[in-house]
Amino acid sequence: MKACHFALIFFLIAATPCFSQLDSTATLADTTLANQYFRRAKVLAGKAQFDSSTFYYEKANQIYESAPPHDADSLIWQKY
Repeated sequence: MKACHFALIFFLIAATPCFSQLDSTATLADTTLANQYFRRAKVLAGKAQFDSSTFYYEKANQIYESAPPHDADSLIWQKY
């Protein structure tokens, strides 16, 4: 019986990091795309192509707003 309890506790402790990553993987992929849009918009703004820059800022903004707030990356669009 002790071995069964030990195995169960070991499994729960070992599997905990796996469960927490299930949700963050999709968010990471979304925010990675949003970060690419954001960088592209910043480059275009530096070249004074403001219409194109605004387009990419808005695309990034839509992704950031739809992503659950896991960290500060999801709020980076509010700085600009």
